[in-house]
Amino acid sequence: MKITHDGLVMLARVFISCNPIHGGVEEELQGETFNEQGLSQNQQYLVDSANSGQDFEFDAYVAGLPNKASTHKYVKIRIWAEKNGREAIDEDVVLRFFGGREHVAKASNDIKVAKVGNEFGQRILFAHLVMPVRITEVHGEFFAGEYKNGDMVVGVKGLVPLLRYITRSENIQLKVGDVVLTHYASIISEKVSPDIEDYLLREQAASPEYVSACEYVQELDFEKFWNLSKWTKQIAKI
Repeated sequence: MKITHDGLVMLARVFISCNPIHGGVEEELQGETFNEQGLSQNQQYLVDSANSGQDFEFDAYVAGLPNKASTHKYVKIRIWAEKNGREAIDEDVVLRFFGGREHVAKASNDIKVAKVGNEFGQRILFAHLVMPVRITEVHGEFFAGEYKNGDMVVGVKGLVPLLRYITRSENIQLKVGDVVLTHYASIISEKVSPDIEDYLLREQAASPEYVSACEYVQELDFEKFWNLSKWTKQIAKI
């Protein structure tokens, strides 16, 4: 099985955007070092691989991870891809994996184990998934938007584009009305196909845990919540 170039780009955006969330997972920090930008060895390896413009054989890519403690994260994606009849881990697989019910269930369990409290836990669970958001306002370098899924509506503020960070493109212009994909405080894609948007909304609406989190949160401002806007801006070098 291969990991395609577009799959690596999206994996980089997803893994980097939740760095402060998983930065304290002890077993993944064993023997780990971080560069001046705050990226771990494995994150830098992922970014470098994404910027190479190449596809990689899955086994060869995983074998090259500087820190093998996080190998399991890639293996889980491969298992999902194989179970769903996929021949490669591409962008589509990454988005469905990190925006679907199985990921909600895992995140919900991790939050319970961490015993972080209901308010904090509900906000983390809501932000933890890849989701479609329609941009409603532009506040300087930050964006505000709305996650709408049936009768559920959650406002999000303090969104920061991670797009240029991986692709080095200066031609991406986001505007009010655009539908983007977000993960925590990061805008990870400016392109959302109707198929992906429909899949994500259906999967998330079918999860009682996620519906409960949406109803509880109602609005989330990442400039205030865990200082994620500032951290994301720093990591994206915007």
